[in-house]
Amino acid sequence: MRSPRIGQITVESDWITTLEVGALFVVCGLLLAGEIHNVLYGQIAGEHPVHRDFLSILIKVFTPIAAAYCFMLAFRFPKTSVRTAFLLVGADLVRSAVLSVFHVPSVARHAAVIAGSAARQIALAIFLVAIAQWFKSVVHWAPPSEPQGGDPD
Repeated sequence: MRSPRIGQITVESDWITTLEVGALFVVCGLLLAGEIHNVLYGQIAGEHPVHRDFLSILIKVFTPIAAAYCFMLAFRFPKTSVRTAFLLVGADLVRSAVLSVFHVPSVARHAAVIAGSAARQIALAIFLVAIAQWFKSVVHWAPPSEPQGGDPD
């Protein structure tokens, strides 16, 4: 029979950062699950040309800006895996912008959409592993500060 683990969990970070990183972990996990679900059930949607409504134009303007930020963030992180993930996300956003603006044959469009989905899945998996490693580095089991059930001598 296993003995119960007695001790406390200590987190070497402030609680706001820990909650934010935990929320980011959940969001990345849900996005990865959605991407995998779309691939398994063949629901990968391609990019559509720019329409003349406000939201569509706003998204098409935001996409290259977000790609530029991803490329800039790629060089701010010391870990090579996180850099790779940001480069993959940036490349996927560039692909999305190009497909929405230019006319591309349907075969090439489908191949680009499949490649973009694969890039997103790899990037999300890298982000999940990096976040799990961060949690592993800041969360520790600490032994109890005083003996259980007796007089401290």
